[in-house]
Amino acid sequence: MNRRQFILQNASIPLLSLNINDVQSAPLEEPWLTIDVVQQHLFPKQANTPDARAIQALSYLQQNLRHAYSEEEQQLIKNGSQWINQLAQEKYNKHFIKLTNAEKEQLLRQITQSDAGERWLYLILSNISEALVCNPVYGGNPAGIGWKWLQHQPGFPLADKAHLWYKIGYNTKLSPATNIKASRQRQVKA
Repeated sequence: MNRRQFILQNASIPLLSLNINDVQSAPLEEPWLTIDVVQQHLFPKQANTPDARAIQALSYLQQNLRHAYSEEEQQLIKNGSQWINQLAQEKYNKHFIKLTNAEKEQLLRQITQSDAGERWLYLILSNISEALVCNPVYGGNPAGIGWKWLQHQPGFPLADKAHLWYKIGYNTKLSPATNIKASRQRQVKA
């Protein structure tokens, strides 16, 4: 066997040991690319601390957009990356992801001067916080990394994939009391 045949024959061996859960999704496109960089800036890697990517803050946010947010909030989150990129172009003639940390910080502080910018940043930050401590079945906090870092013991029992809040009929647009009443009514009918 020559060298070329050996390489071709054995090129797939590393793939056999690859865990599919370790594979990152396809390269990010807008608005997710900018949102990922904003999240990373807001919750960066530090010694013995998970960062936004380690807690899967972006996938948690994407999951929430599908199930927890109104159309208006979904549009706000997606439009926020456009706003911050327009501002970065106007001020620095660069895309937000290409800015230095100091320039990113300055722009993030600047957008909080408007109500929409402040609301956008609030949604991004609250999702980072939630991704840090949520049940891993919701897309954040993989293997309880946030719980471990915070030395937190989660409550029991934890929801499983069959009992996620959006699968059991919880409506985020209703009050908790109304949801409890509706849940009890469903149980009586069952």
